Amino acid sequence: MYKASVFSYLIIHKPQDMALDYIIWNKENVSASTVNKRIVIVLKSIITHYNLDSNFSKVMQFKKMKELGLSYGTIENNILRKILKYTLSLPDNKRNGLMKKTAVVLLTYTGVRMNELINIEVKNIDFEKRELLLTTTKNGKARKTYIHDDAISILKKAVDDAIGKRRKLLLWNNTFNKPMTQKAVTYFIESLKIKFNLDKLHPHMFRHYFGTTLLDNGVNIKVVQELMDHKNLSTTQKYLHVNDRKKKELYLNNFKI
Repeated sequence: MYKASVFSYLIIHKPQDMALDYIIWNKENVSASTVNKRIVIVLKSIITHYNLDSNFSKVMQFKKMKELGLSYGTIENNILRKILKYTLSLPDNKRNGLMKKTAVVLLTYTGVRMNELINIEVKNIDFEKRELLLTTTKNGKARKTYIHDDAISILKKAVDDAIGKRRKLLLWNNTFNKPMTQKAVTYFIESLKIKFNLDKLHPHMFRHYFGTTLLDNGVNIKVVQELMDHKNLSTTQKYLHVNDRKKKELYLNNFKI
């Protein structure tokens, strides 16, 4: 935002201007919820650091931005089946085919977050116990998830590939010979959105599908909370949206007089 000399001058002599510019930049570059958090942080920090009263007239004019409700859009079953069928048909050795398969299968069958996905280590996959240890998690605590029958064959191929090439990480960008990044996985998911002419498709929607499917099929919400690593049960409850067709089916089959 500023050259070093100008930045040094402003931080010493014009903290209000610094705060103002910082908030404006955030409004243009990050989400409303993030802006709101940072407005509070920057005000507290500057006021405390400079021992000022809270009469920051220009900065205080920034009211909190309206935060849109989170969209918990998921993927329709028929679309997911098409995505899996297409992805699993890709050649293993062309354009990271095996890695694309592995990423989509793990997103679908474990509901892992993107950062958890790209940091899975080969040593933490136990086929005998059907367990997968995630060590890079949102809350910093390692947790176990489980390996579904439909994920085993692809996962074993990926593990063999990693062991054969003496890699620590499961996912690897063979094209550039470096660890797979969130950006690379997102790029592939974006290509699937285009291929299947979808309005939206992003990696986190696989996680939504995972949670919603478990709840729709009667899995206890506390179990789903643990599998998804939600700190609060209220987060898991947001996945309790039952589609209209299923609501009608449940009503017609279960309401008896």
